[in-house]
Amino acid sequence: MSNHIPIAIVGGGVVGCAVAWELSKTHEGVFLFERNPGITTGENQSTRNSGVIHSGIYYDQETRPLKAALCVEGNRMLHDFCALYRVPALKTGKLLVATNRKEDQVLDFYLEQGRKNLVPGLEKISAEKAMEMEPNIRAFWSPPPASLIRFR
Repeated sequence: MSNHIPIAIVGGGVVGCAVAWELSKTHEGVFLFERNPGITTGENQSTRNSGVIHSGIYYDQETRPLKAALCVEGNRMLHDFCALYRVPALKTGKLLVATNRKEDQVLDFYLEQGRKNLVPGLEKISAEKAMEMEPNIRAFWSPPPASLIRFR
């Protein structure tokens, strides 16, 4: 038995598993170490996240351009991965709402920022459309990405 481990990844959360998966495509001897029983089931970050796949509307191009770009691309890639490997993932999109004029201006800010970040499909929806869901809101819709992968 060898004492040499070519690649060791500490932490079997979502990120650790994703890194191990990607490295295992081109490297042999990828070892993943997790202190908890089972991967992605421990008491740390992976079980404490909100489960939201962010679209990229919250990051501005001046202070966080890489985060903005990676959020948009990662959103699409994650949905494609889930479709390819049949991992359950809800594609619900997001409805941002406002209940007064000042909040409506915030919606316009995020709508413009999302467009600058190339978030696909953003639109400010009509009051009538929003009223179908909630009678006291002003909103815009950020749909889930269109999957490039289709099941037969």
